[in-house]
Amino acid sequence: MLFDDELIRAIGTRSARTLQSYVHGIYREWSLPSLGREITFTLNIRLRTCIARYRRDQNTIEFGPSFVADSRIRREALAHELAHAAVAAQHGDKVKAHGSEWCAYMRQLGLEPRRRIDRPHRARAPQIGPSKVRYRHRCLVCQMTRYSAKPVHGWYCRNCHIAGLAGELEIRRINHG
Repeated sequence: MLFDDELIRAIGTRSARTLQSYVHGIYREWSLPSLGREITFTLNIRLRTCIARYRRDQNTIEFGPSFVADSRIRREALAHELAHAAVAAQHGDKVKAHGSEWCAYMRQLGLEPRRRIDRPHRARAPQIGPSKVRYRHRCLVCQMTRYSAKPVHGWYCRNCHIAGLAGELEIRRINHG
């Protein structure tokens, strides 16, 4: 298996097999079969601002809670990071991260080369007037935050819970004034 055990547990064995098949198809499309033997795919639950990232220094692609939570973005996010790995393997440090070489790899897969993938599921504070918000519920692992007028002890961090963690939230009263 290409993915580490923690990532497989987080997204499910069936999804992992489907994505791994997709990865092999990308390697064939780009004529870079050796790329697959060099890259490590792992879960990093601390990624909050990005879905995934390619770490050139470790030759690793790390996937965050957003990747786990939303199956609709997985293929594009995976292709995006694999394109970074392919550019690094072919050109080293000589090119820009989202330069023409990277764009060419994305277009070869029939994907629009974009720097960011929209995440419609992204957790946001509810639209409550500031005088009604009295409690902040924050995940100590990924820093996801929710607000409410009352403390809600039944809430948990969905992304961390999916990743196999407890997902407990720290509840703090907010002082307005």
